[in-house]
Amino acid sequence: MVIKKIFNREKGRQFTDFAHSFHRCEDISPRLGHEISFKLIEKGKFKNFEILVATHIDKNYLYTH
Repeated sequence: MVIKKIFNREKGRQFTDFAHSFHRCEDISPRLGHEISFKLIEKGKFKNFEILVATHIDKNYLYTH
């Protein structure tokens, strides 16, 4: 509740989920994929949101959400 109060998210939309996938043929490292996804998020779409970025390698392609 403290975090919700800090970000003024006690009512209305509580969270937003964003997924960014890379094609399995793209030869990029998990670190680069994470950096690319994070740069997209920084563009302002999620202004005033607390952000958690997680890049996964458990599939045959790289994805971040």
